Amino acid sequence: MRYIINYGFVKDQGQPCRLTTFTGVDADSPQEAREQFIAVHPDRYVVRVIEGTPHNCEIYGMGAMTDEEQAAHKARFADQMAERNAAAKDVREYVATYEPDEFAARIAYQDRRASEETQNAEGVHLGDLFSCEWGYDQTNVNFYQVVALKGAHTIVVRELNTRRREVLDTMTGYARPIRDSFRDDRTYTLRTKIWKGELDINAPGERGSLRRARDGEIADFSSYA
Repeated sequence: MRYIINYGFVKDQGQPCRLTTFTGVDADSPQEAREQFIAVHPDRYVVRVIEGTPHNCEIYGMGAMTDEEQAAHKARFADQMAERNAAAKDVREYVATYEPDEFAARIAYQDRRASEETQNAEGVHLGDLFSCEWGYDQTNVNFYQVVALKGAHTIVVRELNTRRREVLDTMTGYARPIRDSFRDDRTYTLRTKIWKGELDINAPGERGSLRRARDGEIADFSSYA
């Protein structure tokens, strides 16, 4: 039968530490489980022995596994994380890749912004990019581009398409805006103001506030819902 050993470590001075953890032992009785554990781990002391019922095993999770099972589980997890990290690196490189027309649009915007004055009192220029992250149980991100200025405190934006890709089957991924590539024909007229020393623009659809974005900016997204 599986028993769950609740144990702690003995310090150099012979005093037990207060923090304890768990491991599983297969034995015929609680006493045998205790003795087996102490024989393998003489530097530890047993706080209690818990019967490994299905309910208890579910509660203690990895703590109900034997040392060998825990080591195998951690090795599998390490392999999975290495695979995910490698996939995430590949996805970021894909998302960061620029097509020639995208790069040309970026250079044209930078040249125009450097040479043109703006009528917007808060310093927003034609072609500036903004982003909005929103969501309760997942992280959505939308990017917008300023397509017109109206007076000193009003801008018109359109939502941009994104270059995006999910990392494996993790329901997470990366996205970046594609300048001059608009998602649809809708425009949003927004007021600009300074609030507590910062540019403040309400995002379309009551999704919080817009924040300045830049070409090449890569954002995280998730899709748990």
